[in-house]
Amino acid sequence: MEMNDKEYNLKCEELRELNLPDEIDFLYIGESRPIERDHFFYLPYKPEKNTPPLITIFEKIYTNKTILDEDRFKCSTWGKFLELFKSNNCYLYDVCDSPVNDLESPKELKIRKEICLDGENKLTNFLKTEKPKYILVFIKGIDNVIEDIVERSIKNSGIQLIEFKQSVFPRWKRDKKRFEEDLSDFLVKCLKNQS
Repeated sequence: MEMNDKEYNLKCEELRELNLPDEIDFLYIGESRPIERDHFFYLPYKPEKNTPPLITIFEKIYTNKTILDEDRFKCSTWGKFLELFKSNNCYLYDVCDSPVNDLESPKELKIRKEICLDGENKLTNFLKTEKPKYILVFIKGIDNVIEDIVERSIKNSGIQLIEFKQSVFPRWKRDKKRFEEDLSDFLVKCLKNQS
């Protein structure tokens, strides 16, 4: 039996809470979870077909021994990867509580912007509470809304970051390559700061 939207939203929040580490060092910030239900990052399995690029790239970079210089993320399943992601103080946060990636017409973009802006205070409070050291933001780029929200939230939270980077959401082929390079560079810089 398929879940209705309300049940699915509650399930997503439960999975987020389950995967929230006690302390966050590495915070990844996106716009919203995908509209495609089987593409949600915190599902304990990967879709058998059409695995989302975000999941594929995170797995590829985090399990690349030359980037992390160790077997810290050696794992055989996506569920195990998520356990390792959490235990290494990593977390993926979405600014919007509900999916907005299907809102693309001019009228819908206005609604999308309002939904994103509604998440700003929640993000600011999250940053104040969690105090991450490193942040990577990946966005789809609607009028710099997410970038602006994140920058204001960082400023208003008063946190001191060691590393901050913005990248693109890996939706298109050119963006996948850039995101992969940005995530790799981000991790290398952060890990140098940790040593």
